[in-house]
Amino acid sequence: LLADARAQTFFESFFREGLGYATLRAPNTKPSGWTDSLLADMQRETDAALATHAFGTGSVLDALTSNQTTVSAPLAALYGFAAPAADGTLSIPPSHARARAGILGHASLLSLKSDGDMVALRGNWLRRTFFCRTLTIPPDVADELGDLLVGLTRVEVVQKRNREAACKGCHARIDPIGVGLAAF
Repeated sequence: LLADARAQTFFESFFREGLGYATLRAPNTKPSGWTDSLLADMQRETDAALATHAFGTGSVLDALTSNQTTVSAPLAALYGFAAPAADGTLSIPPSHARARAGILGHASLLSLKSDGDMVALRGNWLRRTFFCRTLTIPPDVADELGDLLVGLTRVEVVQKRNREAACKGCHARIDPIGVGLAAF
């Protein structure tokens, strides 16, 4: 079945929907060098990584820790890398922040989780996407917290909500992985 070309089309659609990168939007605060053509480049990078691991050597799970990716020159520049090889491949140095992040460090997966509290959004996305567990904020707690967190830095917000009794139970589950993803 996997040798059939239709399987690859289904595979691409399945992961775009399942991982939440079927539809991307430009960031509210655009980084230097941003053009909207990067959105398609971001999708192609993740599509290529998943296809390489699913239809090539290795396994799809290897896509979660790979130091290899396929990017356009503008996307490489967005990540802070020199231009990729002629075929678009790029090896991420072991000392780089994206080392061993695999697809979890791809802009396609992180871009929709970049407005607001990146730690909580990204941690909750990972829990929902990979563990089928979603945490929601009770409306009364959300209203109360909105006022408590105004004017705090990102670090102070994380510290405050991990001390508050109404928050710390859920945030103990999402913040650890969210902190790791906030670096991107």
